[in-house]
Amino acid sequence: MTDIESLLPSAKDCMQTIAVAEAKKASEYLNRMTAADAEKKALLERLEKTSGVSDEERMKRVTTIIQRPVANGQTEVMLGKVPKELFTGHGRAINKAEPGWKTR
Repeated sequence: MTDIESLLPSAKDCMQTIAVAEAKKASEYLNRMTAADAEKKALLERLEKTSGVSDEERMKRVTTIIQRPVANGQTEVMLGKVPKELFTGHGRAINKAEPGWKTR
């Protein structure tokens, strides 16, 4: 007959297994955060550079973007989207007065 106690891990072994699992989760989280920070930095660098598109071409593109929803009877159009994390106000509403929030 098998000794049941030899089949069960000790409390110390369980704690070590849990610690290893938690360390792995922390490492994966850190890797994700590092990748997200690198992606944000790359996006900021890309946005700081000029696109190389002339003002005339840019206006043609905007006109095309606006004409599509108008032709379909829509009254709203989104020309672009920028992640709120790129702003110092972190996406807060402009018209929301908060103490210490500065307008420029």
